[in-house]
Amino acid sequence: MVATTKDLTKGTIRELRSGHRSKILSVAWSATGSRFASGGYDQLAKVFTLGDCSASRIRDAVAVDLKAHTADIDQVKWHPSDDNILCTTGADKTLRLWDVRSPAKPKTVINTVGENINIAWSPDGNTIAVGNKDDVISFIDPREPSNYVWHSLKRDFEINEIRWDYSGSLFYLTTGHGTVQILDFPSLKPGRYFAIGSSDSLVTLWDMDEMVCVRTLGQIELICQFRAMSFTHCGELLACSTSDDKFIDISSVETGESLHTISVGSPVDTLSWHPSKYILAYSGEDVFSKAGRGGNDGSLIGIYSL
Repeated sequence: MVATTKDLTKGTIRELRSGHRSKILSVAWSATGSRFASGGYDQLAKVFTLGDCSASRIRDAVAVDLKAHTADIDQVKWHPSDDNILCTTGADKTLRLWDVRSPAKPKTVINTVGENINIAWSPDGNTIAVGNKDDVISFIDPREPSNYVWHSLKRDFEINEIRWDYSGSLFYLTTGHGTVQILDFPSLKPGRYFAIGSSDSLVTLWDMDEMVCVRTLGQIELICQFRAMSFTHCGELLACSTSDDKFIDISSVETGESLHTISVGSPVDTLSWHPSKYILAYSGEDVFSKAGRGGNDGSLIGIYSL
């Protein structure tokens, strides 16, 4: 059953003191939602084991530190089907794979060509894409220790986000021009469709063969640049934050209607829905300042749940 506006207004917000010493840059749920990870400026990744995934017991989560990076950690990403395998990357130009059951050191360290800001993991778990600040995407096979990086893709425009579709046959790149490039995978040639996003928050999907607009995706009434977004497990709701607004907007994907807003103390840098429950994790500098609590360094994690 999809959550309604009435359900969303009854949601609760809890504060998780993460143990990070400075601002959190990335949060992510594992495939089943039994674990949760964060990474930040303090060069630490943290893994929280949540047991039964009850939001009411989120403060009882057991945390483990992953220490190896020598610069800030910009992204954490779980294996698509294995709750024990976590990928971390950041400004030290490395990608590190961890078996979180043995947190003393990473199981694999892969050197990359630049300071990394994005990770995407293919649905079958066989390829990791890593994007850096120079708009280079490296494709890595974590199963091949002798030849990890099997292809690199360079673009002459800003790349903001990267992701596969659920089938693993299409690879998406969002650009600084307000467009989305869609490539066939693994050929990395342009696919059948492309999407265009604009400042009016409208996204249109086009057929490249016919050059006609196939459909328009629902309008979300946000007036600033998008900073973070995440779909619920059902695919019916989308949570978004922007570069300036002090709230998280939860909208209907089908209609584009804004169903609920979560007020925060400052713009949210990262957010993520639980893979099977209506539990949203988010973080950003000063997000709890309105409530008179600490966390001015961005080290707190907010948990919104139904």
